Amino acid sequence: MYSETFTGKDLFGRLREKNIFKERTKAFKSGFRKNIAILGRPFVGKTSLIKNFILELSAEGILPLYIEAREEAFEFFTQMFIGALLYQYLKLKNAKVKKDDLKTLIKHCEKPLPKTAKL
Repeated sequence: MYSETFTGKDLFGRLREKNIFKERTKAFKSGFRKNIAILGRPFVGKTSLIKNFILELSAEGILPLYIEAREEAFEFFTQMFIGALLYQYLKLKNAKVKKDDLKTLIKHCEKPLPKTAKL
């Protein structure tokens, strides 16, 4: 299937791109912030490259987020962003979450996350 993503041993090559990710991660841990834009035609392996890197990411204190950018309403994007952030946080904490809808994720995060503002 063309839209299948490949990770682990199934993803080969891309050494240059993998090294850029590793350099950026090292710099990020040292306090430097540099963005990476991955552009290309459909089905050339952009998503596989990103997902493979996230799986290999072992740096402590870095919470990887994957959000597919599409032409959607801003409200939808913010819900996806917040949902991805909370899901990855809970995953990092080894929490068992059966549903990944935003309301459930917020409920699971109410106790472990510090409160910074009163709503």
